[in-house]
Amino acid sequence: MTVLNGLSIQANGVGKSFRLGMAQRGYSTLRESLVNTALRPVRRPPKTAGDTLWALRDVSMTIHEGEVVG
Repeated sequence: MTVLNGLSIQANGVGKSFRLGMAQRGYSTLRESLVNTALRPVRRPPKTAGDTLWALRDVSMTIHEGEVVG
């Protein structure tokens, strides 16, 4: 990693969101994957933005050489 003026890590505009109301499923069989892929174009559109929970949104940070982050 190249250090510029003591700058080691910089992140801009980072976010993490979760879709609410979506049941999480385990692994599917090959047959289920093929059927889901074939049906995807005729299914309902994805849920609206109101069903999204943002844990982090547009977070920026700069960590300089020698700083500790936990």
